[in-house]
Formats: sequence, C-alpha cells, structure tokens
Amino acid sequence: MSYFRTYILDLFAGRNLYIGLGICALLMVLAFFLPILESVAFACFLLFVILFLTDYLALFFTKQLVSVVRRVPLRLSNGEENPIHWTLKNRYPFRTSVTMIDEWPEQFQFRKPVGRFSMRPGENKKVTQQVIPVERGSYQFGSIRLLVSTRLNFLMRRFTVDADQTIPCYPSFRRLTQYELHGNATLLNRSGAIRVRRVGQSMEFEQIKEYVRGDDVRTINWKATARRGNLMVNQFIEERAQQVYCIIDKGRLMKCHLRK
Repeated sequence: MSYFRTYILDLFAGRNLYIGLGICALLMVLAFFLPILESVAFACFLLFVILFLTDYLALFFTKQLVSVVRRVPLRLSNGEENPIHWTLKNRYPFRTSVTMIDEWPEQFQFRKPVGRFSMRPGENKKVTQQVIPVERGSYQFGSIRLLVSTRLNFLMRRFTVDADQTIPCYPSFRRLTQYELHGNATLLNRSGAIRVRRVGQSMEFEQIKEYVRGDDVRTINWKATARRGNLMVNQFIEERAQQVYCIIDKGRLMKCHLRK
C-alpha cells in the first residue's frame, strides 16, 4: 500500500502533459488523411513517451527530496497581523517548481495556495505571510502539501508534511506595550525601589538640614542655626499641587422652570 501511495497516488498531471497529448493526437488524426505524416506522428509519440518516463524517474526515483518547515508564534494576537514563516529546501540535483498548499485553520477561510516558487538545486527559500485572526480560541494548523515538478512539467509529485499544531489566540496583547511604563513602575515598587524626591525651589517646605557646599545661601534658617551652632538650611520639594477650578453655568438654560 505504501508503494502504491508513493508512486501512484502522489502522481499528478502537469500542464505540458496535456499539451503533448494534444499534439500527438492531432498528428495521429492528420496522419489518417495524410499517410506521409505517419512517421512524424510516431516520432512525436515516441519522444513524448521518453520525456514522460524521464520526468517520472527524475521525480520518483531520486533520494533527494523537497522539505518544508512552518514556524508559527506561540500565541496569536486577535485583530492584529501575525507573521507565519515557512522555510523550503530543494534537495533535488536540478531546478524544480514548487507549489505550496498549507491547511489553514477554518477561521481564516483561506483556499488558495501559499505560493509557487522556482528553486535552484540546494536552494533555501523563506516565505512569510501575515494573518489577522478575527476571533479568539484555538487555531488548528494541518499538514503542508508540496506539488513539485521539473522543467519538463509533464508530471507533479505531491509531498505531504505532517505539521499539525494548535495555536491559541488571545485578545490583542500587543497593545499592552503602551502600558509598559506603568508596569515597570509597579515592578520597581515591588522589588523595593523607592522614589527619589527632587529638591525644588518652590515654597513647599520639607525639612531642615545642615548646610553643605552648594546649598543656596538664601535658604539659611537663622533661628535653627542659632540653636544648633551650625549653619542650617531649609529644604523644599517640588510643588506638585495644581489649582482646580469649579465652574457652574448659571445661565438661562440651566435654570429650573416650574409650572404653576
């Protein structure tokens, strides 16, 4: 069963296969009316068979294959762009054309392939696509399927990569970065950090301390200096109080009219 699945079920027809069959059929019909074209029709059919077998052997009897890895964030942010990354590698010794189809979660309702790529031998290609979830919950990603063809494009071989994974989608947590400053302040308070008071030149008195070089001599407290015998200065803090105005509209529209 595995042999049948590998070499038969994963086989698909390419565009040039139908073109070649059409040309051979047309030459056969013309050779029926023009016998001189019989040799040409036979030669074309023989060439078609050789190209068909060459394409089949190159795709199915080569140990080097095409691989793909999908990278999804650990969690999705609802209503915002989330990047999905794929990394493809062509291990075939010849240039290939790869069509990648991913099984998206049903919430996205995507039906088209991720993309079609032409890859050189041994080339790595990185693909990125942005998705925007529209609802919270679990998003189930399925398998990844690759349709690989050669330059002949007579046949395509399908590769199925098991990449099932379930990713949770939470409310928009990226917008929480605007509260990062508040969060850092809370963490600092919990870790034992204290606020440093800034000395200002307002009239909000805080304490009396000994004079040190650099203090403003205009703030010397002479009464405290006389009692202590050393120069003492008044220390003030930055004034943070703000004036609050309460405005009441006493116009005609704000009056209460009572009917008698």
